[in-house]
Amino acid sequence: MCKHIRRTNRHKSRFYCKNCGHQTHADLNAALNIRDDYILSSTHAPEEQGSVNTPYVSGNYVS
Repeated sequence: MCKHIRRTNRHKSRFYCKNCGHQTHADLNAALNIRDDYILSSTHAPEEQGSVNTPYVSGNYVS
């Protein structure tokens, strides 16, 4: 929650932040951090995002 990083915040599968007291499963905490980092990086560099072509469905192009 507070983005404080310390190796001792994790004990086996539990994450407990010694700075703010936030507690959760360590893997869930890591996944949320990765998601947040991706969202922040993609808002600063929109030219790096891929584009999606018009899908072809059952003989027709969807518009």
